[in-house]
Amino acid sequence: MSATYSINVGTITEALKKSDIYSALFDLPDNVQKKISPKDLRDAIFTSWASAAFKLTTPDSISTEYIGIDSSNPEDRDIKKKILLGKRSVGNLDVVSDTLLNISDADIFFYNTKPESASQNQTKISILAGTDSNLFYTAPFIAASYSVADSTINMDITNPSLAGGAINIYSNTGRIGINAVAFPTVGETNATASSGKILKYYGTYPNGFLKWSNPDVTTSVIGTTGSPTYIYGSSSYVNGYPLEFIVDGQIVPETIGGILQGDSFTSSSYYSTVNSAYQNWPIVEVMRKLLYPYIEPELNISVVNSVTGTTYAEVGTTPSISINFSIKTYARDEDEYIRDYYIVNSATYSNPTFSVGGFSFSAVPGSTLTLAASGTTYSAVTASIDYGLKVSNQWIAPWGYSYSATASINFIQPIVSAFVGTSSLDFLVVDGTLPEQAHRANSTKVILDGITVSSTRKIIPYPGVSQSVTMDVDGQGYLYFASPTTYGYLKYIKDPNGFIIHDYNNFTYSAFTYSISVNTGTPFGTYYLYRTSATCSYVGGGEFEFIF
Repeated sequence: MSATYSINVGTITEALKKSDIYSALFDLPDNVQKKISPKDLRDAIFTSWASAAFKLTTPDSISTEYIGIDSSNPEDRDIKKKILLGKRSVGNLDVVSDTLLNISDADIFFYNTKPESASQNQTKISILAGTDSNLFYTAPFIAASYSVADSTINMDITNPSLAGGAINIYSNTGRIGINAVAFPTVGETNATASSGKILKYYGTYPNGFLKWSNPDVTTSVIGTTGSPTYIYGSSSYVNGYPLEFIVDGQIVPETIGGILQGDSFTSSSYYSTVNSAYQNWPIVEVMRKLLYPYIEPELNISVVNSVTGTTYAEVGTTPSISINFSIKTYARDEDEYIRDYYIVNSATYSNPTFSVGGFSFSAVPGSTLTLAASGTTYSAVTASIDYGLKVSNQWIAPWGYSYSATASINFIQPIVSAFVGTSSLDFLVVDGTLPEQAHRANSTKVILDGITVSSTRKIIPYPGVSQSVTMDVDGQGYLYFASPTTYGYLKYIKDPNGFIIHDYNNFTYSAFTYSISVNTGTPFGTYYLYRTSATCSYVGGGEFEFIF
């Protein structure tokens, strides 16, 4: 509660400052009897005025007015409390807390006045000057910015002026220090700063300081800022070694840039086209060999089955394929440009069954040529069909290419589900619902007729042990599910409601019978075939889960 006090005591205008505005309002109920106390009205007015921290006021000793913080209490004109400038809360949380108010030694806190929907990570105080309001939006500002990356609050002093406004830190007589590094005073700068001088640190940090100094050659300083440095001599040495040439017979242990493993820089091993003679290696030539090596082109190729959107295709089909490829060149000159490139799908590339290309490519190092092609492919057996991107940077005969990259389309057996009529003889003959061993003995191997028609198939590789495949089924009759024998037995089958209707460990209650091995013939190969024991119906579709 704030202090209460009176003014004009003993006069007809005596007024009491209440502890808060609510106390003043309590003394002024609805005036139903057409009466009001002047004293209560004076107290309310005075309480409202005195409760405002910022007001027009005057010092005790003079009559000049100013806007300041004044309590109006004759016994204590100061408000000795911490001050928050900005909004008082963010959401339902107060900006200040008892801990902040009682422990922090700060006197005045600044916080932003942004709406809750805006970012609260910066409080920015912009300082305006002059009469050109067009410059105000780029006025200098002081900001506290919260860094999400390292959970810190940074202090920013910024002048975003597009006209090159400066940031000046100035002390008329003292030094300016940044991170405990003291700069020269104005007097020292006026006395010693001149063209060509540099700021040099004297002493030991943090007790040293910067001083204007000539860039004299010392053990740590050579040359002058902004001017070339010349070193002359019939031979110039540093620590006993010549600067002009490298002479070293040691073998380079590892390839670095264009300097290969096993190279050496022995005496008179460099042939100079300037002098037309052998000499020691100049440093500039060693650097050129290091920085400008030959780099092979970077090749990338991908092949996708346009039907499945993957690198897998159903064996025995002829799907469309999309081929995307890129060539990134690092050619330094025209002798290294890409002269020819092809995409082929023949192992020898001498007589390809599919080819795209026959073009050249030249650009600055790091440039990439990205292209696409399309076609069809086929395999009558499970196999991978390779597609090669072949690139040459020499004028040579076709198919004699220096660089290559490969991608594949993988032909695999499909996983199939289907509703087939009301007769179990359509696909499979199984003697009743029998345990596993009985199934092995009594299942009849038949050709899986209709595997390519009226069926739902998934062209995906084996998902792995304990992994599953989901398939939507729609229809009525006997529901069949077939998976390649190479994938192993199905452990469980779950219906669209998530109930287990087939358990490999308990065939007694299984809703499915199955054949241990059904040879479907070329191109599909051998399958495990599962069939519901009775006819069923899933009109409108249902998703079954098959767990391996």
